[in-house]
Amino acid sequence: MVAGVPAQQLSRGTITGTVKDSSGAIVGRARVSLINAQQAILTTTESDAEGRFRFDEVPVGSYVVLTSRPDFSPRRVVANVNHGSNTDINVLLEINQLSEEVTVTAETGVAEDKDRIAQQVNIITEDALRLRTTDVLAQVADEEVGVSLQRTSPTMGANFCARSDGQKRSRLC
Repeated sequence: MVAGVPAQQLSRGTITGTVKDSSGAIVGRARVSLINAQQAILTTTESDAEGRFRFDEVPVGSYVVLTSRPDFSPRRVVANVNHGSNTDINVLLEINQLSEEVTVTAETGVAEDKDRIAQQVNIITEDALRLRTTDVLAQVADEEVGVSLQRTSPTMGANFCARSDGQKRSRLC
């Protein structure tokens, strides 16, 4: 036992850290929770304006620091607390990916659930959108069956959908 220091303090430590995003920018107001080995949340705090957080008087052991904020994906980081020491961790949060589904029909001003449309619906995945679009968004549908791309100028295009009666419709299907 160290003179003047109670034995209870030696069996505890501190966890400090900083929350940043993938570009290295500070993330303030993130919710930071300390979770024990039994997955119980022991305490929760919030990162300050400089992205810092602190848990004092943490018993010796292994913990998970769960950091979250609505615009970021949650992140878990393991922290081991030793007798009378400070464990410093850096938490790197990834920005949430935007995810949206849009159904476009051939009828102007009509939005409909894809499952309620009588005609065939082609679903283009997010990855396909990224791969197919180089200059003009209309290029996305160029590889779809029943859709052809008609260029109206080098930087503009329009999609035409083949109908069962042989006519073409000039809207994204």
